[in-house]
Amino acid sequence: MSVEASTIDAAREEHERQPERHVFGEHEVMVLPLEKLIVLPQIRADLNPMLPRLVDDIRANGLINQVDVALLDEQGFDAYLQFVNEVWGYDLQASAYSGFKDEDSGHYSVVIAGQTRYLAMKQIAEEDGVAADAKVKVYRDLDPQGIINRQFAENLHSEPSLERQAMAIVESYRFGLRHGHWQNKTEFRQYQEGKVSRTMLDNALAFVDLPAEVRDFTFAGHFSYSTAVELGRAVPTLERFVATTVGGSETQQAEIVRLRLLEKVTHIQKARLGNKNFGVTKQRAHIKNWLVELSRQIDARENDAQTVLELELFSIDEEVDRALATARRGWREAVTLLAREPLNVAADALRFHRRAGISEEEWREILNGVDQHRRLIGEQAVASEYPDLYNAA
Repeated sequence: MSVEASTIDAAREEHERQPERHVFGEHEVMVLPLEKLIVLPQIRADLNPMLPRLVDDIRANGLINQVDVALLDEQGFDAYLQFVNEVWGYDLQASAYSGFKDEDSGHYSVVIAGQTRYLAMKQIAEEDGVAADAKVKVYRDLDPQGIINRQFAENLHSEPSLERQAMAIVESYRFGLRHGHWQNKTEFRQYQEGKVSRTMLDNALAFVDLPAEVRDFTFAGHFSYSTAVELGRAVPTLERFVATTVGGSETQQAEIVRLRLLEKVTHIQKARLGNKNFGVTKQRAHIKNWLVELSRQIDARENDAQTVLELELFSIDEEVDRALATARRGWREAVTLLAREPLNVAADALRFHRRAGISEEEWREILNGVDQHRRLIGEQAVASEYPDLYNAA
């Protein structure tokens, strides 16, 4: 054997004796059409206030962090939809997503992390009028718990907003409760090994107790997470107040609670716009005082025989109708006050109130209520700058 051959063999043996080196950051990567990616509705990425900035950044620098996608077969996709339906009360059906199924592999491509990045890419493609693909990290054969684990891992690295962390925490907690992974909050926190504190979990559960329309204000940056958590803590007392003073079906009571919460959000928004010193601490104190007043009225109603006698003058249906009308009128009047604020600071919040269920007829009434404001700032200027708000259909 030549000297050269011996040297090569010795080098090979030395290499083989060295321990195998681990490679960080290895992922399976695929190029998938944007139009085939599925984003489910529990994470409101479309409301992320960072979306416009992210669009600009991707245009300037390209996509730096790839989107995470779970490739799910028919059974896995059904299981994940069932999980989302159970946790968030949706009625999502696989049949609604049949057009997203890959004809060759039979997989559904579900975005499990990076929903805002996906929406930014989609917006760019639509604005440019082009069909577009995305290079994504893919994960195969994940069950719902596996998807939750991936989302938790993403949160550790990306540090999302508190409200988005809350959604992931509650998904994990409720999934584990339903499947016997833990029996209570203490066991869940032990399982998380310090990643979720008692305060984080309690705050997350309070936030998620709010109606989706109220949470949307926080997702969009129009209502602080801390204030929303305080409002969420008030929900059980408000529910008891409505049940005690009004009655009616669960659906009717839930609608009254929703309207009362929207009214409270609107008053806080109005107060914050009109008073820069009305910060989060004062907002939370305001909600706590409201909670005390609700409790006082509950006690008074339960202990006041005269009030009970007066209620008997109306049927339950009449009392519920009156309560619904009163709650809706309270919300509408609060929105009218908000609409009188300078539009450059109030317009986005007003758009969300319209989406939350202000009808066209009610909106016309609101516009009539701010006629003086419109005249002061120039009706034509308002109509041209905010046509979606001031040109009611």
